[in-house]
Amino acid sequence: RSSAASDVYKRQGVGGGRGGGGGSGDGRIDSGLLLQFSELVVEQVVYEMILPSQRQQLHISAAEWYERTYAGALEPHYALLAHHWSMAERCASVPGGQLVSKAVYYLERAAEHAERHMLFEQSAQFLNELLQIAAAHRDPQHIDVYNEPSVDSAKAARWALQLGQIQMHLSQQREAVEPLLQALLLAGFPAPSAGSWTKLYRRFVPPRLHTAGGEIPFTDVDLTD
Repeated sequence: RSSAASDVYKRQGVGGGRGGGGGSGDGRIDSGLLLQFSELVVEQVVYEMILPSQRQQLHISAAEWYERTYAGALEPHYALLAHHWSMAERCASVPGGQLVSKAVYYLERAAEHAERHMLFEQSAQFLNELLQIAAAHRDPQHIDVYNEPSVDSAKAARWALQLGQIQMHLSQQREAVEPLLQALLLAGFPAPSAGSWTKLYRRFVPPRLHTAGGEIPFTDVDLTD
């Protein structure tokens, strides 16, 4: 699974190191010095050489450092925390449990924070990552420490709806079809016909977002696929 949190984390200019104890987890050590790889390829090669169990602990250590250090002001660090917890979850040998809960918690907040600041593409990336986690952990066989499904369908439906709405806002009508349909199915509704999509589109989508010429972008899509 690709990490949207990791992509956003890198674009925001946070240091290349994904590191652990004794520092901030982003390459910054206690003296305030920022250390990072000069080449992304070198960074990735070194990272892949680390055992998954060690990678996981480094991400957990980094995330926990931020949680302790900025306990009263975590909001500016939601993207970074989402990165570290989601990467730790990806390294897990056993699915479910606290790592999924932590990854979901910060990805949700990172998506909301990005949307509030009109960073819609970043918000969409975080929501995509949430849906990928949901797809991996919605299976009833994947249970957390409380013997409950790691991600319930209602949450996944809400994320899919949010993603579809953001893509509509970005005038990405065709891209919005899949998450909007996914939201309906996750909420327990049957797959709609193309005609139903047309009615929903005209009712809920602001005219300013309609495609040129007024055509409905869903009518040529096989919604039963």
